[in-house]
Amino acid sequence: MATAKEIREDIARSRAYAKKNDYLKTLSCLASAIRGLVTSQVFGAEKYEIQSHLVEALRDLNKMKMIRKLFPDGLKYQKGKEKAFYQTLDRLHKKLGEAMEKARVDRLRKRLAVLDGNLIKAAQLVKAGTPIEGRKLYAKISEYFADIEGIDSDIGNRMVSMGLFQESVPYLRKALDKQNRPSPPSRMPCAGSDRARTSTCVWPNSAWSRPSGARSTTTPRPLWTAIRSTPRPQSS
Repeated sequence: MATAKEIREDIARSRAYAKKNDYLKTLSCLASAIRGLVTSQVFGAEKYEIQSHLVEALRDLNKMKMIRKLFPDGLKYQKGKEKAFYQTLDRLHKKLGEAMEKARVDRLRKRLAVLDGNLIKAAQLVKAGTPIEGRKLYAKISEYFADIEGIDSDIGNRMVSMGLFQESVPYLRKALDKQNRPSPPSRMPCAGSDRARTSTCVWPNSAWSRPSGARSTTTPRPLWTAIRSTPRPQSS
């Protein structure tokens, strides 16, 4: 059962995520606060204060671009109908999560296709007798696709297979450094339940469950088209 303090913290996190334009986390933390209000033993002036904060958080949510597009008149919160409002937020979260996940997968597929094309192009440059140009492209691939797990190890192994032993050392060393790097600290969770202590906005099982959030990524333009230029390639 959530305390008044935990509900206020969920509302605060919801408003913070709204400022960052993070739809899924804004919805999940706001819904967690609503759930806490329904299941808690908060009454009187304290409950009135929380409801006032909820109205402010909902105002922030209704200002978000996608919410304005889906609900031109804004989402409405009515006192005494918190459970119905929670169900609305939960359905919206699931629909947005599914749509954003599909879009993320599509972008990732396109990005990986660009990566494969550039790796092939770099190998072709080396085999064509222009190893300097190939190495330049490998360097740009390593920089621009640094978030792809194992990219430096892959580049290093490709260079070794083509006889570029000395040139492969920096990539293999970088791969080892990444592997030995400590993991970042976990994010602050929403406080909507006793289980919300291991990940962002953990929800209990049963009717209150929800899918996890989706993270977006960007689609770059082909790197080999600018291997002679100094500036870092930009997303298309």
